[in-house]
Amino acid sequence: MGRALQDHTSTVYLKGNKMAHIGPDASTIIDLDAGTMTTIDNQRRSYTTMTFDEMNQRMKEAQEKMSRHGGNGGADIQFDVKVDDTGKTRTIDGKTAKEFVMTMTAQGQGQGQPGGGMRLRSDMWTVASETGAEELRDFYKKMATKMNYSFAAGMNPMMGSAGQGLAQLAKETSKLEGYPVQQDTSVSGVQGPMMPMMGGGNQDPNAPFLTMSTESHNFSTGPVDDSVFQLPAGYKQQQMKH
Repeated sequence: MGRALQDHTSTVYLKGNKMAHIGPDASTIIDLDAGTMTTIDNQRRSYTTMTFDEMNQRMKEAQEKMSRHGGNGGADIQFDVKVDDTGKTRTIDGKTAKEFVMTMTAQGQGQGQPGGGMRLRSDMWTVASETGAEELRDFYKKMATKMNYSFAAGMNPMMGSAGQGLAQLAKETSKLEGYPVQQDTSVSGVQGPMMPMMGGGNQDPNAPFLTMSTESHNFSTGPVDDSVFQLPAGYKQQQMKH
């Protein structure tokens, strides 16, 4: 997956119904009113734009492909989601942060593998009062409604079309207090058709397949110039590959 798995630092701008993640190599612009997500590649001086409807369709096609190759798709997957307040606190950037742990397991019916299925664990440290945090949470809620996906605590992991699982996820993540300024996530138990699709080999299914750490700092409510939501001059549009 190349550059995507390297460390990156980006600046996030939010103004009304637009959000931009600006990084040195790549940037993303989300426009809720237009219902689009634009990805900018500074290395290739190009960009791609996808509508939310197209993103939903891509997810549907991916689930159908998994089903044809022996996967379970979204309909036969049982989700178990929990968010626990550990009671632990620590100081991050001079503020008291509380620890919450979210765990999610996804088990396909009929797999016949005890303990099988995907497992996600996210350790989150949240602060109750962070400048601009409420605006971020509101933006992601509106984005979730637009895309028919659930965005947990400022993240945007696509969970597929398992309605019951998404309802449980939304219910559990409502227990979170504040905004996560530090988050460590690991995914394990990825098996079957998911492995070749995501570049994996014959790995131990119980070992972490993917780990990710996210930190948020330097929140501000200063003015945002509209230029951060505009495409760089001279960049060419590329078509998304199927």
